[in-house]
Amino acid sequence: MKNITLLLLSFCFYTALFAQKYETLTDEIWDNGTWQNWYKYTYTYDANCDYESFLKQGGVTNSTNWLNDFQHFFQTDSRGNVSQSTIQSWDTLNNAWGQISNAYRYTYTYSTTDKIEEQIYETYSSGNWLNNQKYLSTYDSKDSLTNYFIQSWDTQLNSWVNYLQYQYTYNTNGILEQLIYQNWDTQLNSWVNYLQYLYTYNANSKKSEETLKVWTNNAWVLNSRYTYSYDGQGYLVNLLTQGWDNNSNAWVNSTKIDYSNNSDGGVNQNTSQIWNHQSNLWLNSQKTTYTYSPCVTTGITDADENNNSISLYPNPATSGITINMEDENISLLLLCDLNGKVISTIPCFRQTTIQVNISHLPKGLYLVKAQNENGYNSTKKLLKQ
Repeated sequence: MKNITLLLLSFCFYTALFAQKYETLTDEIWDNGTWQNWYKYTYTYDANCDYESFLKQGGVTNSTNWLNDFQHFFQTDSRGNVSQSTIQSWDTLNNAWGQISNAYRYTYTYSTTDKIEEQIYETYSSGNWLNNQKYLSTYDSKDSLTNYFIQSWDTQLNSWVNYLQYQYTYNTNGILEQLIYQNWDTQLNSWVNYLQYLYTYNANSKKSEETLKVWTNNAWVLNSRYTYSYDGQGYLVNLLTQGWDNNSNAWVNSTKIDYSNNSDGGVNQNTSQIWNHQSNLWLNSQKTTYTYSPCVTTGITDADENNNSISLYPNPATSGITINMEDENISLLLLCDLNGKVISTIPCFRQTTIQVNISHLPKGLYLVKAQNENGYNSTKKLLKQ
C-alpha cells in the first residue's frame, strides 16, 4: 500500500470528505550561520486530484534557484493502488530529462485486501527492462505485516536470491514489540541476525522509545536509542537520537528533531540539530518546511472502505480500539462523526499500531480516516456500542 505521510485534514464529511495534500516540501541545511536550500519536492495532481507525480530538485548555494534531479510518475489501478512507478533522472550535460536508458521502475502486486505482496525493481538497458531487486511481504490473520523479504537478481543463476529479511513481532494487543533484520549467508545457506529494534509505549499507547541493537559475537549489543516526546494534545514535538558509549557505559546525544505543529497536529516545520561533543551544544543541521495543495478529494468510495492500509479492532467496540497500520510511515489519523466534525486527530509518527480510548464517545457510527501522499484516502467505519 502507498506510503501514508503526515497531512493536515481540517475537516471531514461522510458524503464529501476533504483532504489537504502536499504541494511542496523544502529541505534546508545550516551552512556558515545561515539556512541554505538543499532539496525541494514538488507534487502534482491530475484533474481528479489524484496524486500524479513528484519532482525532486537540488538547491544552489546562496541562490533561490533549483536544479532538477529526478521526477517520479505513477500509474494506478481501478482501486487507487499504485500499479507501476517510473523514475527519470535529469541529464545535466544536455540540460534535459534523460532518455529511458537512465530510468528505472517499480511494479506492484496486491492481495485481495489491497496489501502489497510483491514489488519488483527494474533498470533499463539496451531496450529491455532488467530485474534488479524484488520485495515480498507476508501478513498474519489480522493483516499485520510479519515478514518483509528483499531478494536480488543473480544474472549468472538467472533467478532471485535471498538478500535481507525483516521479522515483525507483536504483543497480544497487536502492538509492534520487536523488529529483527537478518542477512542471508550464502555459505551457511541460512538467515543470520543483523539488527534488532525494541519498542516501548507510553500510557496513551504512543511510541516512547525505540532501542537498536546490533548482533555482535552471537549476542545483541546496544547501539542507538530513539526517544519520542509529545505535547499535552499528544502531538509529537521532539525526537531524540542517542548512541551507546561503551567507554562511559551510557547513552550520549547524537541528533534531535523539533516539530512545529498546527492546531490539528499537522507539521508546519521540523528542524534537525546535531550534538557537538566538544562544546556540548546543539548545532543546526537541517530544516524542512511543508506547504499544502489547494487540491482536495471528495467522497468515500467502496475502495476507500475496502482498502486495508489501516485496520481496527474490536469493531463494534465499547471502550477502546486498536488501529493497525501497514508500516511506520503513517503519521496522522482522524476520528470523525458522520456530520463532518473532527472529534480528534491522532498523530502516529513511525508507529504501526496505536490504541485509542473511545469510552467517552456516544453510541453511534464514526469514521477513522488516513490519507497518503498519492492522494488516496483510506477510511474505516467504526461502530461504538
